[in-house]
Amino acid sequence: MASYLGHELPVVVLKSLFGKYDTDGSGFLSKAELITLLSEDLALAKKDVEAFSLLMDKDASHRISFDEFSAWIQNPSQAGLLMDPTGSKYHILLKAVEYFKQFDTDQSGALEVGEFTKLMKSIGVNDGAVTAALNGIDRNHDGNISFYEFLKWLNWIPMEEL
Repeated sequence: MASYLGHELPVVVLKSLFGKYDTDGSGFLSKAELITLLSEDLALAKKDVEAFSLLMDKDASHRISFDEFSAWIQNPSQAGLLMDPTGSKYHILLKAVEYFKQFDTDQSGALEVGEFTKLMKSIGVNDGAVTAALNGIDRNHDGNISFYEFLKWLNWIPMEEL
């Protein structure tokens, strides 16, 4: 199925795939359901599953709607990242995941204020600038930095492609 990434698929196919893994019928894929889908049906490697599950969950809600899933799977940039594992964007994405996880010590999929503060201090930002940085990076103002917000802040990959 991974070869279908980036292609226009019939809605019925996408809904069937989504429904297969929405085991609780909530209309959302939980993180566990998403990881199972990515590894089983899309046959992604563990490191890819981790990266793409973080990337797809833009708000770190641990829930993926059908619309989010559909938009992600049909985005040609996702296929481009996977089909070129030697490419620089792929390696940058994996490096960003590694860096993010280093500070996401509770493994929540988001950097809470304390985790974000540790990250900022590790790069030499003083206490006064941490709050301003948090406010600038936290686009949805929920007090957490999702991986998507983190990746956008790093500006290592053009985010309009993801």
